[in-house]
Amino acid sequence: MSFSSTAKNKNLYLILAVLACASLTYAVPARAWSPTPNIVLVEETTHQTLTGVTFGPVGPGCDINAGGPNCAYLDAAVTETGFAIPFGPFTSARTVHLLFGVGGIYERPSGSHDSAGNANGFCTPEIDTFTDTFADGSSLSSSGQGANCCALADCPANAGPTTSEITAIILSGTGRFAGATGGDIDSAVASPSSSGTNFIGRTDAYVLLAK
Repeated sequence: MSFSSTAKNKNLYLILAVLACASLTYAVPARAWSPTPNIVLVEETTHQTLTGVTFGPVGPGCDINAGGPNCAYLDAAVTETGFAIPFGPFTSARTVHLLFGVGGIYERPSGSHDSAGNANGFCTPEIDTFTDTFADGSSLSSSGQGANCCALADCPANAGPTTSEITAIILSGTGRFAGATGGDIDSAVASPSSSGTNFIGRTDAYVLLAK
C-alpha cells in the first residue's frame, strides 16, 4: 500500500523523511588537510528540530496542516545544531521540499514488496535549501537534491524507518567562505522508537575556498 493512499500514514512517513533529510548538512569553519591548498575536506553529524510542516496545494482533500489524499507536496522548516570534525560547532536553518504528487504519481518503488510482488514501499523526490552559520558569523548556503525511501523489506503504509541520500552544491558563502564553491554527499536514517524518532546523519563534503 502506497503511503499516498492513507493520509495519516503518509503524513507520518513524510515527516520522518523530512527529519531524516534534516540530519544532512556539512560544516567547514576552518581549513583541514586537503589535496590542494584551497580544498577543505570534512565529516560531520547533526541534531535537528522540526519547526513547521505544511502541505499543498490547499483545497478539497488537502489541509495545509493535516495533509490528505489530494496533497501533492510537503514543505518543512528545520533547525539544526551540528559538530564538524575537527572544526567545531555550527547551527543551520533548512527548508525541505518533498514532491510525491497526488496519488503518489511522482514516487518510485523502493524495492519493498508484498508476497504477490506488489510494491509497498516508495521513494519520494526531494529538494533542500540550507544555510550553515559558524561561531564567527561566516556562513555557507547550499541546495541539495535526492530522495527519501522506505528502509524495510516489507513497508506497509511506509510508516517504518526511512533512509535519505542527498547530493548538494554550495551556492554562496559569507565571511571566511565568501566566494566558496563545492558540495557534499549525505546519508541519513530516521528510526521510530518508544521514546520518539532517532535521527542519525553522516556527510562527506568538500569546500573550495576562494582564497
